[in-house]
Amino acid sequence: RPHEGKVLAAVQAHADDIPFFCGGTVAKLIDEGYTAYLIQTTNDEKCGPTTSMGETILQNEREVDDLANALGFKQVFNLGYRNHRLDEASPLELRARLVFLFRYLKVDTVLTFNPWEHWEENPDHSVTGQAVEAASWMAGMGKDYPEQVAAGIGPYGVKDKYYWVMRPHAPYNRVVDISAYIEAKIGSMVVNKAQGPAGARGSGLRAQLAQQG
Repeated sequence: RPHEGKVLAAVQAHADDIPFFCGGTVAKLIDEGYTAYLIQTTNDEKCGPTTSMGETILQNEREVDDLANALGFKQVFNLGYRNHRLDEASPLELRARLVFLFRYLKVDTVLTFNPWEHWEENPDHSVTGQAVEAASWMAGMGKDYPEQVAAGIGPYGVKDKYYWVMRPHAPYNRVVDISAYIEAKIGSMVVNKAQGPAGARGSGLRAQLAQQG
């Protein structure tokens, strides 16, 4: 357990992001000693099978809790910004909330979207990635948000960042072998039923692997 005592935060915009892009890596890092927290920036109101936004939000929130249980996250923080409209939210407020959480939880490592990835279509993804990158650096600054420091939540800068690849031809500099954690990744995908693709692909992959032995 080379990471015993360390803390990670995986920051997603939507319920299916972590299952698709870093579920196996999160399972591996937790197994190696990390305590993990899940932070979700939007309320997923646009992503679900019903016409009711309220029911859609509720189903996604429940499935994010199921995702956390499947991978071993200690706690979930829902920030609740509107789905597909994160770019209308105050970037200062979003950054301040992330700085608070990174300091309070003493986060050593973050996993999130590449903040500068080309060809990104979803504004929630790019806004989340850029806010995480800025907050990771600013959380270690003693003069930023002095009210937090006065309240006993001192500076704590993030040391390592895993930015996942989403679009074809995006640059990357690290590959993580998750072969020992493929069942954990599939399990994290299967619970994502509201948004469809992750859950369907997880179930399909599990069936395919079983057929192949």
